[in-house]
Amino acid sequence: MAPNWFNRLFNRAQDGQPTLYGGYIGYYPARFLPADTYLTHDQALSLSAVWGCVQYISQSLAGAEVKISDLNVDGKRKEASSDRVYRLLNLRPNPDTTAMALKEGWISQALVFGDGYLEIRRDMAGRPYELYLLPSVAVVPRRDGDSLVYDYKPTQAGIEPRMISGDDIIHLRGPSLYSFLGESVVTRAARSIALAKAQDEFALAYYVNSTIVGGILKRTGPMNKEDIAALEAKFESARKGAAKAHKNILLPQGVEYQAIQTDAQKSQSVESRAHSVVDICRFFGVPPPLVGDLGRATWANLESLYIQAVRDCLGPWSLRMAQEIEWKAFGDASTKWVEVELEPLTRGDAKTRAESNQILRQNGIINANEWREELGLDTLGADGDVYIVESKMKLLDEELLAGVNDTGAAAPAPGAPPAKPGAEEPPEPGEPPEPPEPKALVRLEVRDVAAFHQWLRRRKAT
Repeated sequence: MAPNWFNRLFNRAQDGQPTLYGGYIGYYPARFLPADTYLTHDQALSLSAVWGCVQYISQSLAGAEVKISDLNVDGKRKEASSDRVYRLLNLRPNPDTTAMALKEGWISQALVFGDGYLEIRRDMAGRPYELYLLPSVAVVPRRDGDSLVYDYKPTQAGIEPRMISGDDIIHLRGPSLYSFLGESVVTRAARSIALAKAQDEFALAYYVNSTIVGGILKRTGPMNKEDIAALEAKFESARKGAAKAHKNILLPQGVEYQAIQTDAQKSQSVESRAHSVVDICRFFGVPPPLVGDLGRATWANLESLYIQAVRDCLGPWSLRMAQEIEWKAFGDASTKWVEVELEPLTRGDAKTRAESNQILRQNGIINANEWREELGLDTLGADGDVYIVESKMKLLDEELLAGVNDTGAAAPAPGAPPAKPGAEEPPEPGEPPEPPEPKALVRLEVRDVAAFHQWLRRRKAT
């Protein structure tokens, strides 16, 4: 029977020299654990901290929209949501699965094994029409001359090995010292995960054995081997297990039981398990409150922690995804580019979002239809496409900058005497007076800077 491809060990028994592929080094696996420590990726994922980190990163990125943009003929940006690749990445990549499930498995494999592989199936014109997820441990990258190829060696019966061109593999790599292959976060965190696993096993044994780790049966008289074995079996069957806790047992004459008192709190088991969660989260870059460790979380810092996770954890992973998809799906000659939309993950509560949109609306950045689309409401038609700006705004020290006085008349030139009131000529008889012109902003042309400053000092003095 072929081995389960999830059960790749990363202990010293299967270690060896780094695998060399055309000048690039990939560690399969890394040497981080003692020789007698046995740990698989499945066992690592059984820990709540590891599963929580992998689940948070993979689900957050898989649920984010993968946007595809192109350029208009006038060079302006436009969305290309009608592109086939957009539907493959956001709706249905193949008849067997959804886009969410495909991306979730792809990102999870990159986190656990270091590399995630999507195979591109193309039509006769070379355009992508289907995407399929390949098991990471069944794919071996290598150099074939100057080209990068991937040897697919499935463990399932009936599937023949084949070589896949590098142009048809969307290769998501984890953080790595080498760009050719990614580093497994689970492998890098092997020591912390192994410690947490040992603490979990200790806690499990502690409570399964009814909080009695062990004890001593003392005898005062002679006993043969058969009697000793029978006594031990009787004691184990009567006392071991949570369902049999605190039950009485009658010991033979000449035998007494001396319990060994063990306190999980005094042995720092509780503190050690809490520290293991923080230590594992540090490897993945996920704040502990986002995986359920709310020991240091408050209502005041939760929003900041979400923003920090998007910026420092999800942001780099989304950039790796976007760059690889853009290159493999469209090539270097295309004008299209790919972005993973993370903005919804940083939104605040309903009141904060409403206040933010109100500011954008008042400053003409969004219109009513764009606001309603964000809320999932129907648009208002053409009337909602209008951009508005508040008009109750004026320049600081408007009179000085515009060169006008309080009455709306132009300010006199520096050094000129002020005009006397009533000096204007009256209108001709029989002609209606002309309506006053609206106040206009007439900028003062300053020719003599020194005279302007003298006039400014005189004006302030009066």
